Amino acid sequence: MAEVSLRDQVVLVHGLRTGLESIKASLKAKRAAFDAENADLLIGLLDRTTELARAETALRDAAMGAYVLMGARKPAPGVEVKDFTEIDYDKGKAFTWATFHEMALVLDTKAFEAIAKAAQPPLDFVTIAKVPKATIATDLGKALEATDGGK
Repeated sequence: MAEVSLRDQVVLVHGLRTGLESIKASLKAKRAAFDAENADLLIGLLDRTTELARAETALRDAAMGAYVLMGARKPAPGVEVKDFTEIDYDKGKAFTWATFHEMALVLDTKAFEAIAKAAQPPLDFVTIAKVPKATIATDLGKALEATDGGK
């Protein structure tokens, strides 16, 4: 494969970004047109979804009422009262237990890294280093124009 110059790569990325923005703009316009053309359907969908959620909640509540009053596990066709296992615990005690047993632990890396960066004295098991990383300007067109008129 032929070697591509850095400038050629910048031009390629700029062209791809420009093309992507054009596609996004076109899609946004078509979505807006779709939404406008189908506003009644979309409103109906939202209304029906809300109505269904309310009706399902009322049905579950009624089924639980029948279960509490009569012990009915199947109070209506398609409706059943099932037992699900739920667990509730004190988060602090659970963390203490997990730490002691060295299991079920997950490190919040974002919080830890912020603490490690600010720690004084520095944590002896953490290395903090400046690492160079390439970044690409958001507006490559402007960058290209600044160098040679965008050619």
